[in-house]
Amino acid sequence: MLLYAIGFAEPSGWEWPWVAAGIVLVAIGAGPLANTAVGRSFGDWFHDIGMGGRLVVMAVLLIVLFAVEGMVAVPSQIVVSVANGGLIGIVVLVSVWVLNAGEISGWR
Repeated sequence: MLLYAIGFAEPSGWEWPWVAAGIVLVAIGAGPLANTAVGRSFGDWFHDIGMGGRLVVMAVLLIVLFAVEGMVAVPSQIVVSVANGGLIGIVVLVSVWVLNAGEISGWR
């Protein structure tokens, strides 16, 4: 149901350049950007605030996202395509990480 709600079930309607943009954004965010001094300090802070703090930060980001979406007229097809590209990017990064490590938390 959730995949259908975000448009994942209908890839024929995706805007493929925006899907590619979502993949690139995830790759940049998880790679070069995460390895800068600012990226590392943000990652350390994010881990230090604990699970409750991370949930609050994510909730605030969602509220801001929905508020901005209400003020700026971005076609929903672009939003869905970028989001799906981001999800694809995350799946690829996690898969590469697992293949490189050869295990998942001690599994072989």
